[in-house]
Amino acid sequence: MLRKSGDKDVQMARERGIRLNITVTGLNKSYHTKKALTDIRLELSPGVYGLIGENGAGKTTLMQILSTVLPYDSGEILVDGSSIQDPKTGLSWHRSLGYLPQNLSLFQNITVFEMLDYLAVLKTDYPARVRRQEIERVLELLNLTEQTQMKVKQLSGGMKQRVAIAQSLMFDPRVLLMDEPTVGLDPRERLRFRNVVNQVAKDKVILLSTHIIDDISVLCDHCIILKKGTVRYNGPVGGLIQRAERRIFTWDAPVDAPVEPRILEGLISISRGENHITYRFYGDEGADGGAGFRTVTPNLEDAYLWFMSGKQQS
Repeated sequence: MLRKSGDKDVQMARERGIRLNITVTGLNKSYHTKKALTDIRLELSPGVYGLIGENGAGKTTLMQILSTVLPYDSGEILVDGSSIQDPKTGLSWHRSLGYLPQNLSLFQNITVFEMLDYLAVLKTDYPARVRRQEIERVLELLNLTEQTQMKVKQLSGGMKQRVAIAQSLMFDPRVLLMDEPTVGLDPRERLRFRNVVNQVAKDKVILLSTHIIDDISVLCDHCIILKKGTVRYNGPVGGLIQRAERRIFTWDAPVDAPVEPRILEGLISISRGENHITYRFYGDEGADGGAGFRTVTPNLEDAYLWFMSGKQQS
């Protein structure tokens, strides 16, 4: 049985936290002469949001800015109507925040418990008793109880990633910013991570940045697509999938059959049968043209790849 975060000290602190209406308006960030983010506008309320986009789209930069690790050039981030740059609001924001960076550096020569306790001390002024309770809780959540007294350097890459996830969940944060959380996890642990997110998601804002579209499909009702530092889509996952209807096709062909350029241009996947190959691809609506293409129901990966191709503009 997984324990709840029941200590009254943690619960009271949580109740004093923010109400959770986050507004980002006109956010801009540049690195020297390179624009990283341009006029980002978002409204976030409790729910699970998927942040997706190509490498270099600005996802990590946005995460770092929201976590206050990185300053921004212009724009505004409001929490319940107050700027996070206001000292009082900023303090509440930090107390309400759990952040998993893309690469969290862990000390290698201390135990898992000591590592988490060190991070807990940096984040809070709770007594040792409360910290221990929280560390035990998150280690159980992440299936790491048996590794409590192991040194970090003895852990596999996947275990280290689970330790990194565990620290972001300590003290039941109201806001979770998680940058590539399932990198390095095997399929079973990825499934466990999804279950953990589902367990803790109630009344939280959770923003997940990932390249693993399946994670978004399972966990998120809402997705945000960044491309070249701008928001290109911000809406329900189902709405994005709906846009791609009648634009996703399959074609079954003999193994040695020539493949049309339009299939290769929009290729999503290839699956091999005993005597044939099935090509899955995106194209223009009604693209069969008598060629034997079959229209299929799109999934989120289909819709994302179609959307990023720019075909939605035609």
